[in-house]
Amino acid sequence: MKKKITDNQSACDYAASLLRDSRLLPISLLRRYSELDLNEKELIRLLRLVSLCYNGGTAPVAQAAAEFGVDEEEALALLRPFLDRRLLELDAKTACYSCEGLRRELYLLWATQVRVDGERGTDLTGLSPLAEREEMRALSHLYRRFEQELGRPLRYSESERLRNWVEDEQIPPELIEEALKRAALRDKCSMNYIGSILKDWQKKHFTTLSMVLEQDVPEEKEPAAKKEKPEKKKSKYDNVKVN
Repeated sequence: MKKKITDNQSACDYAASLLRDSRLLPISLLRRYSELDLNEKELIRLLRLVSLCYNGGTAPVAQAAAEFGVDEEEALALLRPFLDRRLLELDAKTACYSCEGLRRELYLLWATQVRVDGERGTDLTGLSPLAEREEMRALSHLYRRFEQELGRPLRYSESERLRNWVEDEQIPPELIEEALKRAALRDKCSMNYIGSILKDWQKKHFTTLSMVLEQDVPEEKEPAAKKEKPEKKKSKYDNVKVN
């Protein structure tokens, strides 16, 4: 019979394993990044950011800027998706970030696996509320879609505006993505243009994607003007009655 372990023992075991092998964090991340809703591009970016924290446990934003060859504002934009998902944590006073959130999330995944394997795992009450986690996933998806359409990482001001639409203005993520699609189709993929689309929908009280699709169909190109058929010459036989 297996000996049951307590929650504290689980946490201690995991912490001890991290201390024994400093490579465990990136290895765990490589194995489980998809469970954290990360794609491969985000994985590589996060690994580079995490590697800067190895020596002191934290890293200055300035160091991340040097790592990626950008200024500090752009470095914050690179950090933002991981800060939103609580994988990285930023100390505004010191302008340094840590990967404590990532350690916590990987621990929760590990503890869940322990439970699945038949041992008593941790009480997962430490997880963020479901709604908050869904919002983080939605933001992550939007960051990804915007970067795909723009062909580059979001600037800090752009990521902040995107967060404002979701968190402050409470615009449904699917509406933001639809506005992005329409802007891209018109080759006007800028935050201002997308914002104007969203503002127009707000004025019309469109709160769901179905309302937009049903009542605000995107403008279609006008069909090419049909060539006017030459006027048919009247014939003397036109008025002849056919028996």
